[in-house]
Amino acid sequence: YWTSAAVAADGSARVTEVIDYDVGLTPDKHGIFRWVPGLAPDADITVSSPDAPSQFTVRPTSVESQRGETVGATEIKIGDPATTISGRNRYEIGYTLPDVRQDATVDWEAVGTGWDVDVSDVEVHLVTPFVLDSPSCFAGPAGSTSTCDVREVEPGHVVVSIDDLGAHEGVSVEGTRGAALA
Repeated sequence: YWTSAAVAADGSARVTEVIDYDVGLTPDKHGIFRWVPGLAPDADITVSSPDAPSQFTVRPTSVESQRGETVGATEIKIGDPATTISGRNRYEIGYTLPDVRQDATVDWEAVGTGWDVDVSDVEVHLVTPFVLDSPSCFAGPAGSTSTCDVREVEPGHVVVSIDDLGAHEGVSVEGTRGAALA
């Protein structure tokens, strides 16, 4: 699971997710579901896959955020009901989230807690047009206060790498707006 968010001057962020999902030999699998907190169903959403059907539908829903609050979300259902898949499949999903930065605070629910399966090899990139002061990361079930390591690649670019998340565990990356970058 690889994801990045590029925060814009207006506080929104363009998010890209690359998900390698191994359905193994499970019969009757048609694709995957994603539940994205804070995403409107009418948002500009793109989905592609080099090896699986990538048509998708969206519907409004609600999920529990990393902070343990119930928030509005969008369910993205990816796949073709007439086509079964097996083995490992890659999906690339793109969308713009509003309000990742509100005033001086950046708060991105990078990996939601809606996954019913374990997630391994998680890499999260957050890119901002300013220095991200006091970056922090929280991982685990909704409401978890367990911290994770944040590495600054360069000013305005932080990375979080996590080996394994259990089912219904997520990752939140936070910080405050520092000096603007050229």
